[in-house]
Amino acid sequence: RINSAFSALSACGFVEVTGTLLAGSTTLVLSDASITSTSTLDVFTDVYGVSPTDMVASTGSVTLTFEAQESDLGVKVRVY
Repeated sequence: RINSAFSALSACGFVEVTGTLLAGSTTLVLSDASITSTSTLDVFTDVYGVSPTDMVASTGSVTLTFEAQESDLGVKVRVY
């Protein structure tokens, strides 16, 4: 079922990459071969109203900068 879900996401034209910004940290690096310096990226967090203050994409990774959080923050990036 996981493979079919991944195939369905790929058919939609995007890949999702997830990670966790640890409490007190300000930087999260997410890596995936689908990320390029010209990728279109949408960022989602599990806390409403929290979004990155900066985002830098390069070949194979994206670096997200946030204000320090009091608890761990789930982050998802859609790569188009």
